[in-house]
Amino acid sequence: MIEMPELWELIALFECEPVLADTGVPLSYNTLNFRSTRGADELWCQISPGYGDVYFTWSRQGSKVLDLKLFSVQRLCVSLGDCEALEISFEERRKMDLLRLQLKPQITLKWGMEIWD
Repeated sequence: MIEMPELWELIALFECEPVLADTGVPLSYNTLNFRSTRGADELWCQISPGYGDVYFTWSRQGSKVLDLKLFSVQRLCVSLGDCEALEISFEERRKMDLLRLQLKPQITLKWGMEIWD
């Protein structure tokens, strides 16, 4: 199960209300869909807290830039202010660095991972 920020923080970040996959089902067991537009960029984000999955599709002027499906997500954190971003942490056993998806002032993505034998 993903440790989630408050719903209002996600709404502030994506500047929209989520579309829920199942009405009447608690958020922690539901799938939340957000769609956000930043100039020529459009970002679609799907969060399934109960499964630990997060899925992003980023398009620019109708052409797909990024299609990313993340598993074993442990925690989501919203950073608001001049640089608004969603920070994603993974289960420690996955050896992946924090993924930072910035939405303002422009969409950017920063991520890394550790490789081991």
